[in-house]
Amino acid sequence: MSDIFADFGEAAFRDGERRVIARLVEESGRTVIALGGGAFVDPQTRTLLKERALSVWLQADIDTLMTATTRDPAKAKSLAAQDITPVLTDDEARLTEAVEAASHIIVSAPPGEAGDPFLPALDVKTLQERWVGYLSTTGVYGDRRGGWAFEWDAVHPTQARSVRRVQAETGWQAAGARIFRLSGIYGPGSSALDALCEGRARRIIKPGHGCRA
Repeated sequence: MSDIFADFGEAAFRDGERRVIARLVEESGRTVIALGGGAFVDPQTRTLLKERALSVWLQADIDTLMTATTRDPAKAKSLAAQDITPVLTDDEARLTEAVEAASHIIVSAPPGEAGDPFLPALDVKTLQERWVGYLSTTGVYGDRRGGWAFEWDAVHPTQARSVRRVQAETGWQAAGARIFRLSGIYGPGSSALDALCEGRARRIIKPGHGCRA
């Protein structure tokens, strides 16, 4: 969205937003449409939604809306500076409070040698009453020898860290979590695009994996 604002301006964005919302209202029947507060700034959108839809306005302070965990006290200070409520992972009381106050939870921390860092400290029933997403890795499929891996394939981890991932997945699934297996998990400055921009990119040539322009 920021790119559209920068290249075309907010007016162009709101115009496209208005047309998409109108189409969804006309075509979708009974549908839940999640909109930001800016959508209601447009008088045509506001009128359409008042006449054709039931609008529910959610209002809360930023501390309630966004909380993030970290193991690093320095990162906790950085999060607080961004108006994000930090919770240190070893503070089980605050962690429990944050989960109980949340409606949606994203789990991105990998398991260590002792297992998942969060699950043992949390109440499974409380988690099952919320939407929980667990970010795992395609490493759980093991070495596919260049073959495809699909979400319905059986897992076959070959590395110790991937075995721990499968164990963590099992625990989070028991708590009602949706599992998302990501093909690339990168920290700041270490993605493939960062490598390309900094001249660190590599070209890997493998038989049967070529692309034609």
